[in-house]
Amino acid sequence: MWKKLKQKMFGGAKADEAVEPPPPQQEVAFEPPRPDLSKQEPAWIEAADNPFGVRVLDVRPVTLGTLSYTSDQKMAENAVSYGGEDGRSFAADRPASSRVVGASLRFRAPDGVHDGALFIPREMEDKWAMFVQDATLILVRGWRREVFVRARITRDGDDVLIGPLEGCITSEEEGDEYTRRAVDFIVRTYGLSLPCAAPLLPGADRTGRELALECMSVFGCHAHYASWDEPAREVPTRPLRVMTRLHVAVIRGDVEGARRALAEGFPAGLRDPFGRGAVHYVGASRAMLECLREAGADVDDGGDDGTTALMFAAQGRRLEMVEALLAIGAKADAVDRRGFSALHRAAEMGEVGIARALLARGADPDRAAEGGNTPRSLAAKRGESAVLGLFPPAG
Repeated sequence: MWKKLKQKMFGGAKADEAVEPPPPQQEVAFEPPRPDLSKQEPAWIEAADNPFGVRVLDVRPVTLGTLSYTSDQKMAENAVSYGGEDGRSFAADRPASSRVVGASLRFRAPDGVHDGALFIPREMEDKWAMFVQDATLILVRGWRREVFVRARITRDGDDVLIGPLEGCITSEEEGDEYTRRAVDFIVRTYGLSLPCAAPLLPGADRTGRELALECMSVFGCHAHYASWDEPAREVPTRPLRVMTRLHVAVIRGDVEGARRALAEGFPAGLRDPFGRGAVHYVGASRAMLECLREAGADVDDGGDDGTTALMFAAQGRRLEMVEALLAIGAKADAVDRRGFSALHRAAEMGEVGIARALLARGADPDRAAEGGNTPRSLAAKRGESAVLGLFPPAG
């Protein structure tokens, strides 16, 4: 069976100064140190020594220590061809396999799941693209740009249920349990950046390295651990969100595109997979800022970590946007979850113009954040004398 599956799996076959936020932190920390992956071999970790509750294979020496390549130029182009896509080009496509697997995968989505991108491949080690269109999850094999799986998304209170599943991940010979676990794994790791043990295809006649290569081929660099057994898992607390065409239009500085998306019903304050609203991605366009504000966007929305658009603009050294946000009433002294304000950021980076604009709107140079850091102390540590000269005397 493994030889047949292997043959089918491996064979033949303009941004407006946007700053991409970092991915969210993992909910479960389990990364035993591996200082040099090239000198390691995949190794089994017993259930008592990992948080998954089952025996798992550490496949990172292969999945994080191997670069993907192909001699097929078209496949190489396909692998990194998804920038700005929201899934509409795949909405009518069906999987090659009409096989249907019963499933009811549950995820949190208090705001619902709108049309857009759940995950966009950025490198060849990202094996899947994920989209939502018309309440349907669409899994696209990255290198091939082919739909492999479609699944209905049903609202259930603050959650959504994904299933049944149409199609397959590797071939029609994979078991139903493998398909369910594989789709669940892809949504958790690609869509939510959560740790999860990847499923292994049946057959114990492969070495650890062969199993790890299988994981690399199917799941790419997102597979860190793998198991034949079903791992213990709960409904993730992190909500399932997409990058909508409203977010994409704002990132591109496309005001008319943003207006169309708003007219189509995309909420102005809807957050993306990074926990940001569209207002966080406004570059230097006051027209875009006004467009979103008129549609109800909160310019002081802190996203998931308390970082407002003003802090984002200050950190991106965008004086014009800082001034535009302040002009429409953005709070100059708002702080994120760690207590840092836009002035903390400007002071540490020596941004005199931004610091001056914030001070003129009442930002406090002595507001203490995490670790007792103030804008004044950060400027002093960095030797930013020009910024310090803007501050009134301490005390």
